[in-house]
Amino acid sequence: MRDDVKVSFIVPGYKCDEFIFRNIESILDQDYENREIIFVPNGQWETKDELIKSVQEKYGDKVGILSLEQGNLGNANNEGFAVSTGDVISHLSSDLYIMPGALRNWMEAFDENPKHGMVYSGYKMVDPNPANIYHSNPYDRYHLECENFIDGANPVKRKYWKRWSTDLKSLIDWDWALSVTKDTDAFYIKEPLYYAEMPKQGGLSMDSSNYWIDRRKAVQDKHRIPQRPICVTSLLDSPLALEIAKLTDSDFRLYPGVKPHNYRLIYCYGFMCDEEGIQRSTGVFFQHYGHKIIHWTGYDINSLMSSWNLNTAMYYIDMVLKRINTHWVTTRRDAEVLRWLHLEPEETFLPVRIDESTDKMIAISVSDYDLADQLKKAMPDQEIRVNDLSCEITVHFDDRVTNVTHSLCRGNQVISNQQYAGAYWIQGFTNVPELRKMLVHTIRKIQREKPKMDKADIDFYKVRVNPENFKKKLQKIAEKEIKRYARLEDITTQTKGVWN
Repeated sequence: MRDDVKVSFIVPGYKCDEFIFRNIESILDQDYENREIIFVPNGQWETKDELIKSVQEKYGDKVGILSLEQGNLGNANNEGFAVSTGDVISHLSSDLYIMPGALRNWMEAFDENPKHGMVYSGYKMVDPNPANIYHSNPYDRYHLECENFIDGANPVKRKYWKRWSTDLKSLIDWDWALSVTKDTDAFYIKEPLYYAEMPKQGGLSMDSSNYWIDRRKAVQDKHRIPQRPICVTSLLDSPLALEIAKLTDSDFRLYPGVKPHNYRLIYCYGFMCDEEGIQRSTGVFFQHYGHKIIHWTGYDINSLMSSWNLNTAMYYIDMVLKRINTHWVTTRRDAEVLRWLHLEPEETFLPVRIDESTDKMIAISVSDYDLADQLKKAMPDQEIRVNDLSCEITVHFDDRVTNVTHSLCRGNQVISNQQYAGAYWIQGFTNVPELRKMLVHTIRKIQREKPKMDKADIDFYKVRVNPENFKKKLQKIAEKEIKRYARLEDITTQTKGVWN
């Protein structure tokens, strides 16, 4: 990797005596040396002059100092940028510090992804609990417009840098990330690369938490992001939930219960019912008094029945699930199970953006890589591909329901271990060799008989997976009168101590 790209660290700080030396040392310890550090103490406090003198004496010309009378984070970042000379800029606030090798990881990411103007990662909290980590999320502009997951310390190429707001009272890192990514994409590094102090009373993070709805609205209004009445979420398949949100013009938030909101409806795809996940699932609806939908996947229903004895499961159903008025399922079998549990589900398919191309490959697509390898050995005369719905035969083993219905809408011959009209249903196997034998038999039968997907079945699915129809169903529920539902603590507290 080239070392001729210079990095400027702009380090704003207010009452930062406790942290500034740790911050500077973490930068100086990096093995990428083409860098500069600009410390920007801003505002007034009793020990400011003494601190500046100590930094000068210890680091000399290794650290530039730009002292500002006004205490404003946005202004400090802007003034620091004005005197910086780097090709890449990081606004590493004084209470943060980077891990060894972090700078080189940043620069390698830029080098390997030249079209990206920003790289970012999550961070670890300075906390006795080593599991207290914010992992961030893969980049998606739509998701970023719904909630912030890019911290302002992450580096950006100089040509994509944008001025920081000096007017917003908090969430200015979200505002800045939205501004930067209007002109460029951001590359996500999965590993956390720096540490951050826990939010402190009186800080910007605490302000945004205390006035979340107002602060969030101020940023959204500035960027012309609509205030959406429906939020889509999922703890089981967040990428799919994000796609549903896009198709229905809804908000997507990973865990809407963390912050207050004004949503009229929260739609949750999947609901973990095992002993470890049940509290998190219920917490999705925390601080939410509007309409709630659980769209069951089938696997979560199995977890409800297998993780608890029947009496405990029924107690949870009575105390929690019956208080959620709308339950959707995608198969008749799942509907029957929920009815047996005294819930009233409705069969509803997930929305799908249909590829209307009629081109078909004379090949077999398999959703599982290991199963694809098995079929390649068993059927060496066939072309086996993975997750390619343009193939005339598609095999879906524990696959997303949207892939199954999309393939059915294309008129493919579909084989699945889930029961859908128009698909070949594989069941009763107990091991992989037995499954492989059943699949080979079914594929050979399809190739021999050359059946065609019934047009009535195709039309049946196309109507039910139409995104506009799904959106109208959500809107119809959201528009209903809201009755104040029970608080979370009322529906997750059990005197026997199972939930607390």
